[in-house]
Amino acid sequence: NFGIYLWGGSGIVVEKNNIFDLYQSKDVDDVDAMRLWGNNQVVRNNYIHDINANKSTNSPHSDCLQNYQGSSVVRTSNGINFENNYCVRVTGQCYISQNDQRAAPELQNVTLRGNVCETYGWQSIEFDGVPHITLDNNYVTDAGAKFTTLLNFANSSPNGYSSDIKLANNTLVRGNNN
Repeated sequence: NFGIYLWGGSGIVVEKNNIFDLYQSKDVDDVDAMRLWGNNQVVRNNYIHDINANKSTNSPHSDCLQNYQGSSVVRTSNGINFENNYCVRVTGQCYISQNDQRAAPELQNVTLRGNVCETYGWQSIEFDGVPHITLDNNYVTDAGAKFTTLLNFANSSPNGYSSDIKLANNTLVRGNNN
């Protein structure tokens, strides 16, 4: 169900991979190109494409990159850099990071820089209660999906809102909704 799954570690570089056509043949979980936890991880220059939930059993939630607090397991991520990736033709989101289970900011210090995000989900990029976010030089489009938010800084976290957010030189394009 996942292209790359990094449970933890430090200083891992995921670079120049072609991840595509992921789907599930039975209903077991989401289908994500990457799930990533750990410290000082770098994901750059990857081509992530055609992650299509409609090909899967039960239409799972499909994303380019996802990390989150598990309800029973501490999953920390600090210093994640998602740079110069192409995330295109994905039925879910480009990037989702959620501190929504506990009041500790287990996920923090995230940089999205120079990415192309073309998704068909409910939002393109979502942060929920994540402190210290930098987004610069990204091109983000919803590719014409209905009811889409391009950037979502959600507030369902016990930590409250995402904070210390720096946005610079991003291009946000609302697609033509037919």
